[in-house]
Amino acid sequence: MSADNKIVAPDVCVRTAGPADFESLHEVDGRVFGELAYPYFTLRQLFDAFPACWLVAANPTGVVGYSFGLPSTDNTYAWLFGLAVDPNHRNLGYGTRLTRGTLNLLGTMGVETVHLTVEPANHAATRLYRTFGFSDAEYRKNYFGAGEDRLVMTRRVHGIPTPRPDLGQG
Repeated sequence: MSADNKIVAPDVCVRTAGPADFESLHEVDGRVFGELAYPYFTLRQLFDAFPACWLVAANPTGVVGYSFGLPSTDNTYAWLFGLAVDPNHRNLGYGTRLTRGTLNLLGTMGVETVHLTVEPANHAATRLYRTFGFSDAEYRKNYFGAGEDRLVMTRRVHGIPTPRPDLGQG
């Protein structure tokens, strides 16, 4: 079961992303975020510059989701820059496992607080983040440009186990 008591697909595997995952990760990003997806060159450079900060959710068919959490230079805070699960694989526990994995990963880096932005109308995402203790911090109008308002959510990392769990277990 996931954090919100939903059944987790038995084939869920969350692990650190590797070079062979990049093209699939890029495809998922595009399917999920559309015109707000990272440009290819930006995603590529973030992937290459911060390889330890990317997790992928995979099943026997391949990569079906990713998360990217990046700590500040002094590791006191971090931003969850991206969490994406392919629309055909939602409500199966992938987002829950990716969120938990990223929070654990950031905790091992000494991060104290995690911030994220989410579209205010994305109730599934805000519900997921609230199950992990995120709370609304600020509403930012036009955060990503005209008409792209975002809710900033935040949480302290305490309460997340510091040892990194085996992310590959279902």
